[in-house]
Amino acid sequence: MSCSGWGPDFPQSRHPRLCTTLLAPLGEPVGSTADIPPLSALQSGCNIGCTKSPTYSTMALSRAITAFFISPASAIGSAVVSETFFKRERATYMGIWTIMVTCGVPVAPFIFGFLSQRVNYRWIYWVLAMVNGVQFILYFIFGAETLYIHDPQKAKPGFLGFRRIDPRPLTLEDFVHPFRFLLKPGVCLPAISHAMIFLWASIMPNILMPQIFPAKFGLDTQQVGLQFLAAILGSVIGEQLGGRTTPPEYRLWLSYIGFVLSIVGVVVFCVQVERARRKWNITPLVGVAIASVGNQLSTTVLITYAVDCYRLEAASVGVFISFVRQIWGFIEPFLIPNLIAATSFDATAGIAAASMVVFFHNSYCLAANAEIFPKLRIAEILAKLQPDELAAIQRDHFQRLNSRVTLRWGGRD
Repeated sequence: MSCSGWGPDFPQSRHPRLCTTLLAPLGEPVGSTADIPPLSALQSGCNIGCTKSPTYSTMALSRAITAFFISPASAIGSAVVSETFFKRERATYMGIWTIMVTCGVPVAPFIFGFLSQRVNYRWIYWVLAMVNGVQFILYFIFGAETLYIHDPQKAKPGFLGFRRIDPRPLTLEDFVHPFRFLLKPGVCLPAISHAMIFLWASIMPNILMPQIFPAKFGLDTQQVGLQFLAAILGSVIGEQLGGRTTPPEYRLWLSYIGFVLSIVGVVVFCVQVERARRKWNITPLVGVAIASVGNQLSTTVLITYAVDCYRLEAASVGVFISFVRQIWGFIEPFLIPNLIAATSFDATAGIAAASMVVFFHNSYCLAANAEIFPKLRIAEILAKLQPDELAAIQRDHFQRLNSRVTLRWGGRD
């Protein structure tokens, strides 16, 4: 099946969300309580702008501005979870946050497929504007600040009191600080691996189904929306496996299952779409569900591991991971349709599997070097040791291990 007829429309299906590195550092001095409500209000205004847009270009501009204001929330979520819950609870609640991020894409067409089938599509933006308005009100009233500042006199805003709680001045380094994790394998490799899995196992099926299924099976808007139920169910199942896992250093090994399931799901989806006839069948959706299980499983595991390595810098870790994921997510709609048009779905499945296998190996290398303390966090232990104590431990207990690998992969500078 060729996609040359619908490929040119794909670049317009995603809006740039690469503003995380700009807005997230601006919100750190005042905390999430003063950061999220104003952004929710601005998103509501932009969605109202979409409903009133007279032309497509105006609507696209409003959507791009909306994405600009959405991006910080996608990055600081990991910091809020890390600041709120104990380490023993972090995997579970990090999983709840990641499933909200992952399911946001398939839930929207699943719900609005019913809506747009019955009323004007601009009601989608009215509903989104109302949701953002409710978010603004609820978070403004009930949202508690999670940012912890050691000085209690400087970190104690009153109820509904929005002011600077971090006295440290904002500098240019705050905006480039997240990029230092490019040199930290404990964050860089999970971020790249997560982005690659997210690209093929989540973004690709979710943008291909609305384009392929109406043309190939003759589905209407509501029926296309129902197809996304496979991705939702797969994500929920995957979270049951990834959110309640083994100790931190064994957690990475669980991501292998996610990689394998993602590869299998993407291959099944592409191969079955290539072989499907004019009559609808469920087999491509089986592949979508399998890929979603793998994507959610690996997402929870990899993000939790990266945050555990640098818990005190959880906000910067979230910014870096979000930036890498959004870069790949923005490029993908330009790449995949042309790739399928130039080759086929079968060839695309092979390319996707090969690229995921490469990053599966990176995850393996990361896990292999992270098992020095199977049940304890390396960084927390090293932080409590004096230099002479550390030397004694290395001499007596780690003769068979390379201590440089310990420091490099354990989350220490």
